[in-house]
Amino acid sequence: MDNTPRFPPTSWTLVSKVRSDDSALVADALTVIYQRYRYPLYCWLRRKNLAHPDAEDVLQDFFARFIRRRSLEQAEPDRGRLRGFLVTSLGNHLRDWLDRNARRPGPLGNHDLELLQRYESEPFHTSATPDIAYERAWALSVIHATIDRLGEQYRRRGKGTLFEKLRPILAEGGSLRGHDTAAIAMSLAMTEDALRAALHRMLKEFGGHLHAEVAETVATKDEIEPEIRHLLSLFSLN
Repeated sequence: MDNTPRFPPTSWTLVSKVRSDDSALVADALTVIYQRYRYPLYCWLRRKNLAHPDAEDVLQDFFARFIRRRSLEQAEPDRGRLRGFLVTSLGNHLRDWLDRNARRPGPLGNHDLELLQRYESEPFHTSATPDIAYERAWALSVIHATIDRLGEQYRRRGKGTLFEKLRPILAEGGSLRGHDTAAIAMSLAMTEDALRAALHRMLKEFGGHLHAEVAETVATKDEIEPEIRHLLSLFSLN
């Protein structure tokens, strides 16, 4: 059985596809970039004191103009992180948008409410600077994507139940402290020692997947470890 993680294309690979003459390839790449970066950019706008409807309007206008003007073709790996390019571009767009539009509340659809509720559940939504909120939202998206892909691998191995039992522990940092180890082990028909060993293996695999996930967002191998340290450090900030 092939247990190789099935990762999506790298961010910079997606940017190269945006330059393609194949309209379908371009559309697919833009869709992935939109899905990856929409929420972190939304968090940045909210911490810039935009109300939810305005943040939604700005993002929709921003991505529409980006697509129409093919602005992503200007992005290059040697100019820094793709997320840095995007948030800088959004900042420029926000200034233009504020000049062109009076702030006005808009109707909230189901999708909008879901985005709003997600944002308001974040611990950083009332205190972080715009840049920290953006970085934290991005870091969370990387970690959640890593956990999801690790889960896919465990399910392919027939160990989906084990993964689902340990997933909350993994998401909290990987410590059994505060959890009923005996009850978890019993529910999996394992000894406590076997459970600890299984969690240790999962944490090791998580580290490998996180390394691979981060590698997809940077331009060179030398940037991977510093990027991981940076992303993890964001969660220790007040």
